Amino acid sequence: MKSKQIAIGQHHLAYYEQNSEADHTIFFVHGNCTSSTAWKEQMSSPLLKDYRLVAFDLPAHGQSSTFPSYTMPALGEVIHTAASQLNKKGAQYIIAGVSIGTNVVAESLAYGQEAAGIVLAGPCIVGGSIGLQEVALPDIDLHVGFVEAAPVDEVKTYAILAGLAENSSQLDDFVTAYYQADKAFRPALWDSIISGRHSDEIGLLQKAGKPALVIFGADEKICDINYLDNVRLPLWRDKIFKIPAAGHLVQSNQPGIFSQYLKEFADEVIK
Repeated sequence: MKSKQIAIGQHHLAYYEQNSEADHTIFFVHGNCTSSTAWKEQMSSPLLKDYRLVAFDLPAHGQSSTFPSYTMPALGEVIHTAASQLNKKGAQYIIAGVSIGTNVVAESLAYGQEAAGIVLAGPCIVGGSIGLQEVALPDIDLHVGFVEAAPVDEVKTYAILAGLAENSSQLDDFVTAYYQADKAFRPALWDSIISGRHSDEIGLLQKAGKPALVIFGADEKICDINYLDNVRLPLWRDKIFKIPAAGHLVQSNQPGIFSQYLKEFADEVIK
């Protein structure tokens, strides 16, 4: 599948498209250290054949260019702009994020609320009294995700912590994407996180009121899968899904189950 590009100001965002003839779109936003390949199982899923599927490479990742700012709000604005431009006239769309991609999706709501629904996989959204300390499990070493470039053995260990299997094509994709990313991205992102340059992402989701499919892997080793249990969110089917035998990258660990939930969600929220 060849990448396409959309101009955002003086820069370009790369994306991959499947089922281009379909009217309604599901946009996919990957997390830190990865690329659009994080969604390859969904992009090829027959369960989602009735929807146009668009997977972005975040700024400074994959085939996208570098951008002037890598704060969460800046990334959210880029994704909102891209989704608004790429959505077909008169059609509806859903926007899905995984890992830090969930923060980006939530941040995008500050710039417009056109999405019919939101999907948060392995979420790490923050806001109000909930910060990084409440999201991350204790004693987790996340340095690989926020340095210019770590040694390859550390990158592989980090990917395995996120739930990817050793000697798998998914792990290979993760490593490739890690070193493709612009070295300035990860330290700049970390600086924005620890300095509080992000929105009340939970508040944005609450204000938007869009139905949200929220999915954790039950075997998550990075985030606390219970940290959102008592947070008021517009949850689809009034529950947070916790998928057995899946970790942080739940869409990769259990692609069939994930895509089935995504199909059912899209069928309900897109009228």
